[in-house]
Amino acid sequence: MVNVLRVEPGARGNDRGAAHLGQYDGPGNPLFELPTASGDDETPARSIPFRELSIRQAGLRDLLNIRSVDLTYRLNQPESMLANRNPLGRVAQVVTARGERKPVVLLAEAQGHLLGYSEFRPCMPDLRWHLWTIGLVNVSDDPQPIWAPLLEEGTRFAGAAGVKRLYARAPVDSPVGDSLRRAGYAPYARERVYSTAGFRAQPSDLRFREQERTDTWAVHQLYNHSVPREVVNIEAYTSHRWELAEGRSEETGAVRAWIHEGSEGPVVYVRSESARRRQVLDVIYAPGRARDAASMIDALMTSRRLGPHDGEMYLAVRGYNSELETFLTARGFGLWLEQELYIRYTTAPLRVQTADAVLHDAEALERRPKHVPAYYTGSDSRNHAKQTLHALNERSPAGFAVRPAHPAVE
Repeated sequence: MVNVLRVEPGARGNDRGAAHLGQYDGPGNPLFELPTASGDDETPARSIPFRELSIRQAGLRDLLNIRSVDLTYRLNQPESMLANRNPLGRVAQVVTARGERKPVVLLAEAQGHLLGYSEFRPCMPDLRWHLWTIGLVNVSDDPQPIWAPLLEEGTRFAGAAGVKRLYARAPVDSPVGDSLRRAGYAPYARERVYSTAGFRAQPSDLRFREQERTDTWAVHQLYNHSVPREVVNIEAYTSHRWELAEGRSEETGAVRAWIHEGSEGPVVYVRSESARRRQVLDVIYAPGRARDAASMIDALMTSRRLGPHDGEMYLAVRGYNSELETFLTARGFGLWLEQELYIRYTTAPLRVQTADAVLHDAEALERRPKHVPAYYTGSDSRNHAKQTLHALNERSPAGFAVRPAHPAVE
């Protein structure tokens, strides 16, 4: 079990986050970034009143100042391990993103002083928002009065952008999870992330092939049949979720996928995203096919589809796939992190079709007959249309002409 509990040098003994600072990813890369401050003072935790807090979106200069925060939780694990972890690199990524893919960074301030921040990122392919990082400037502060308003404001930003769902991951029993619940997020699944820096492949002759473009629908059906219906409805994936982008992904790196088929179609699916000598595996398998899933990883490793063997590898296993854990530990995987998955529904702005009332000068309007015959027996269809139009217009208020607006686009 790769889950060493320790406090980073310089962290105060009464830190509220200290109990959660020790989950490390094998070679020593922390999930949580701390400063190298000195001192062993026992500063009591500060509590910031809600009325003193203000939330705003960060600008370029603010992004540079964020680098000095005391505590940063890098969430959305294990995928965020593939992203650029250099502070300046992360700032550049936020600044250079354009359009709907631009991350939203929110700041919490009190009396002009930065207290914390949160970062939401639209993720491909459907640009759903994920809580990516959340930070605290002073680790002696109570995070709840700071993080909960940040998350609530993120929900309002997402709703204004037309986003209907916000997703987040948080370590179990962490202050982040407490803040998510206070902000209206609901947990819907729990997963355990396994990691290894030395995969021990076992002999395997399992047959597989590389994913093709036409496989996305079949993989989607495999997902629907192997995941509980409640989770399927919450995650609301479409077949685009399993499309393979050409080249390297801007957010992660190279993406490849393979399929093992049975008589009824795909029964095991393995997807790999890799960058900086790290790989994140996404494994989907039909019920009762956990052994085949492990054998497929063996076959991919021995055929050098996955690698390098000494690189870091991560795989998230959800509670309903717990039978896979036995096969992973036999191949050198150890438990790295246990986390909960959250969802927050937003209220997107509702656009309805309305009628625009355009005011005209009453004197400029054409005089209309006071009475229209109830029945028209003329042979000229144009005159019939005119009579009908006059009857409708007479019902509108004097001085107004009613016309429908253009239909709104959701």
